[in-house]
Amino acid sequence: MMITVVGLGVKKGDLTERGRRAILEAKRVVVRTARTESYESVKALGVPHVCLDEIYEKSRSYRTLYKNLAAAVAGFGDGTAYCVDGSAGEDNSVKELSKKRGVKLSVIEGVSKVSAAVDAAGFSGCSYQAVSAYELAETRLTAPLVVYDMPDREIAGDVKLALMDRFGDEKEVLYICGGRSKRIPLYELDRQEEYDGTSAVALEKPELLDKKRFDLADLEEIVVRLRRPDGCPWDKVQTPESIRMNAVEEAYELVDAIDSGEEGKILEEAGDI
Repeated sequence: MMITVVGLGVKKGDLTERGRRAILEAKRVVVRTARTESYESVKALGVPHVCLDEIYEKSRSYRTLYKNLAAAVAGFGDGTAYCVDGSAGEDNSVKELSKKRGVKLSVIEGVSKVSAAVDAAGFSGCSYQAVSAYELAETRLTAPLVVYDMPDREIAGDVKLALMDRFGDEKEVLYICGGRSKRIPLYELDRQEEYDGTSAVALEKPELLDKKRFDLADLEEIVVRLRRPDGCPWDKVQTPESIRMNAVEEAYELVDAIDSGEEGKILEEAGDI
């Protein structure tokens, strides 16, 4: 069974000529979702098609969603054109579809949602993490960070809650929509006037001492800072054996500091070295 996957790109007009021909020549056309601007490219062709938006409502988790979408597309059989927003190679339902026995894919790429958001955020040329809004709960988040697949206020609210838990509600972020970006506090992410398939949020990497919440990666950064050539002479000569008792004592001290809200003092001491 051969299925052609067509990346529709980010907005109307992104559909390539090759993608347009594939849709027009397909036995049947299936669209992952009609909730994006890029879907307008399919509507403009005037071909009969089926949208799979109802599968979103029936799926218990996003992992289940991808599998359900893949199963539905495979069920349409040979000669189907499966249209997804953004780049076909980034789409998780396409990845699930590629695992199905007896299914072969012909992939026609489109404009990447990730690349569009990264360009708007000004992160091009630097290291960053890009995560779909549908995968936040299963991902360890680090910054710089771009979260895409945020087409409406409801999903923006879910993204806000996930990011607030990691970065704090007053963290300044870049809200991206239609290729434009503006700075807002994180707690306003679900209070914007407009959302569409291009909506995303980007977080720049905060300075360690400016953070409000901390994790193991921050502890690793502190250790690296203490043991670098211009760091603390005492820390640089320690071994796992010599530091064992001190590490236990410091761990208890850090836990007490976090409980009392005074962990900033420890970070300031490390930053002064």
